[in-house]
Parts: sequence; structure tokens; C-alpha cells
Amino acid sequence: MDIPTTDETVNHSIDPNSSSVPSPQSFTMENVNNDSSITPEANSVTSVSTGQEQNKNNESEKKMYIPPIIVDQATNTKALLNELNQLTGTPITGRCMGGKLKIFPTTAEAHRAIRRYVDQNKLKAHTYEFPEEKQIKIVIRGLPSDFSTQDIDTELKRYGFNPVYIAPPKHRNFNSNPLFLVILPKTEASKKIYDIYTIEYMRVKVEPLNRRTQPGQCYNCQQYFHSSRQCTRDPVCLKCAGPHATRQCQKQMDTPAKCALCGGDHTANYSGCPKHPSNLIPPEPPASRWSAENPLSKTLAASAPKPKINLPAPINRATVASQPQLKSNNTNTSVLLTNLINRVTALFSEVLVALDSDTNSLPHVQ
Repeated sequence: MDIPTTDETVNHSIDPNSSSVPSPQSFTMENVNNDSSITPEANSVTSVSTGQEQNKNNESEKKMYIPPIIVDQATNTKALLNELNQLTGTPITGRCMGGKLKIFPTTAEAHRAIRRYVDQNKLKAHTYEFPEEKQIKIVIRGLPSDFSTQDIDTELKRYGFNPVYIAPPKHRNFNSNPLFLVILPKTEASKKIYDIYTIEYMRVKVEPLNRRTQPGQCYNCQQYFHSSRQCTRDPVCLKCAGPHATRQCQKQMDTPAKCALCGGDHTANYSGCPKHPSNLIPPEPPASRWSAENPLSKTLAASAPKPKINLPAPINRATVASQPQLKSNNTNTSVLLTNLINRVTALFSEVLVALDSDTNSLPHVQ
């Protein structure tokens, strides 16, 4: 029997013209998608990737912070919340805290719609900034004091930045090293401003503005923990507590200031004010059944008789009259001690003189 060669075996087992062997053209994406043999695996991979994308989107939505809106002296809160629900088309909830209504939007669009509603109806309220609405504040060193802010704005725009505010800092007592304050929107492009080294042939240094460690204070209403850009309350003066903006105050320098928070004779931004957050005594934590003491022991302690306080005995006039005599006796005692010390000192002096004479009388050894 003839045994076929290897070439013949290969040729008989794999026929190039056979339809069972896929050609290179058959491995296109279109054919792979139409192939029923791999469709379940492809579908499973696609479903997994789609699920991961949905999870990422859900996580990003959960991480997004929607700041609340606090309305002062809100009346008919039920009707107000109902109107806000109809206005935004989203569930809006609220909570009363200290005579104020705290509104909780669920989306950024709802938050902006409520802000517009507050502005249009002139409600007294405040809120907080979104992370993307925050700003970057920097200072530029190295420019002369007479340098124009318009030239700085033009130069920064030429570099590709979008400055919102440019001004030299106020109330500086010296001009040896003038600074210029620049405010930019908080974007990735704005962070590259620290790479600038020259402005119109002048070497400069760009630094971040030194932040205060104290809590933020609103320049409009003088309250803490929010900014004036997010406040719609009536203005209150920082210097005299009057119902006007601080820049419009006409108080003279020789007249005392008045705090808008405590009524004291200082400005509202004084760190020693009793209403300053750093000077407030934190409230005690609420008692629970685990941390509180036994109520029975408190009741027994309250009903127990209080210990008597031993008051000092009344002053005896005879004792008071004899006090000068004691003083004189003390004086005589001190005089006697002084005389005794002087005698002992004289005696020691005589002993030392005698020893010295005896030493001189001894023969000298050569």
C-alpha cells in the first residue's frame, strides 16, 4: 500500500478552494458581526463595556455637589416649594433652620433656575459656588507702581488667558514692592499663568494669593461662610453698620466704628468680635443613652441636701486692737536677732586675727 507524502496529505486535508477554510477577506468587522458563532461573546463584551460606562456616569453624577439655597424669612413655604417643583420639573425639598428655609435642588439646572427665581422676586437669600464657578486669585510681583492695568490685561490676553479682574491691592503702607491682584476663572488653562516670567519686557513673578486661615466673610451682608457674589441680601456697611454698601460709607476717621454683628465699637471684620466664628464656644454634643449619665443619679444628686458652707468667723475688735502690739513685738525680735548676728560676726573676726598671728610666728622652712 502506498503511503501518501506530506505534501499530498496537506493538500488533501486542507483544500484552498474549500469553503470550510475562511479566507483573509472573511475576517472583516462586518463578517464578524454577522457571524452567529461569535455573536453571544460579542454581545456579552458589549454589554459589559456599556455597563461600565453607565456606572462611570452614575458615579460622576453622584459625586457632583449641588449647593443648597438659603432663603431668609420665607413665608408660605409649602406654596414656595410647590412653585419651585413646577418651575424646575425636579423634586425640590426644603428644611426650616433657625427661621430660614434651606432649599435642596437635585440638579445644576434646577439650582440655576431657582437662583433666577430668587433674583427676579428679590428674595433675601444666599448660596454657595459650584466647583467650576470658583476663581483663581494670583498676584504679580516686579511691575512698577505706575504700570497700567489695561496693559496687564492686554498682555495676559495675548498669552491666552481671560482675566476677570485686575487691580493693585488697596491699603498698602509702602510701594517698595508693588503687587497686582489678578482673578481668573478656575480652569486648567488658567493654571498655566504661573509659567509667565515677563510682561512687556519686565521680569515678573506670579504667585498664588495668600489665603486667610479665617472663615470667609460676605462683603455685602457681613455674614460668614459665603461670598458676596452669591448673596442677594440688603447691603450692610462694614464700618458703621448702616444700610448701604461699604464703598458708599461717609464715616469720618475720627468717629468710632460700629459692628454690624455685635454692635461693638469696631468694624465687622474684627477678629476679636464676639460673633466671630473663632470666638464662639462650640455647643455640647447631644446626649444619648450611651454617653449621658444615669438619669436616676442626676435626680438623686439634685434631691440630696447641699453641704453647708462654713463662713468665716466675725472679726473680734479686741484682736484688731492688739495687732499693732504684735507688730511692735515682731520689731523688737528682729532687733535682737540683728544684735546677736553682729556679736557672732565680731567673735569670728577675733578668732581669724588670732590664727593669723600664730601662723606668722611659726618659723619658715627653707
